[in-house]
Amino acid sequence: MVAETIRRRIQNGRYTSGQRLIEADLTHELSVSRGPVREALRRLAAEGMLELVPNRGATVPGLSRAGVEELLEVLEPLVVAGAQLVARRAGEPGIQRRLGAALGATRYFGRRPRAKLSVADCMDENGRFHEVLAALSGNPLLARLVAQLQVNMFRLAYHNPHIPADRENWTHNHEAILEAVRAGEVRRAGRLMHEFCRRIRPVLIELTHPAPDPRRPAARHRASV
Repeated sequence: MVAETIRRRIQNGRYTSGQRLIEADLTHELSVSRGPVREALRRLAAEGMLELVPNRGATVPGLSRAGVEELLEVLEPLVVAGAQLVARRAGEPGIQRRLGAALGATRYFGRRPRAKLSVADCMDENGRFHEVLAALSGNPLLARLVAQLQVNMFRLAYHNPHIPADRENWTHNHEAILEAVRAGEVRRAGRLMHEFCRRIRPVLIELTHPAPDPRRPAARHRASV
């Protein structure tokens, strides 16, 4: 319970990059003893959600461009494999019904007014999409890894809140992927998911390290001697 609470707070931006988590504060806020808090911090550090520094406690790690790229390199093959695994299970009882519900939710999101969408809304939808496919893959390890990696992705929504929410990028191919999966088209589902990952990669990197504004003059550096 303690680990999940801290994980959600990191995910929704309540705990930001570089912030220290104080054991005494957590025990007071969560009404638990220090034992569960320490165990939760160790568990989250093992997942990469926190950094444990000797004599300083736990810190929320920063979100570097290189770190995001490394995360995407690991996440992409997992979500591609997940879509293909679900497509192979398309004929099993209950799978079609759950995929139909997921497709309905995807289409509903596509009808929401563009002006009212935020990056966090798009990330929530993207997370729901991947969570459904991972859960239906039939591979608990894959589902667990995708869930852990997705938490770090959610953190990006609060890293640079000024980036506009472009639904076409965040949900690119989602409907087509679900349709391919429902039809049992394994190779097509994997190809479409790969295309989605290629489309969303620069968007996620932009959240971490926005491109410089061309209207602002570049900083001048003094020549070395």
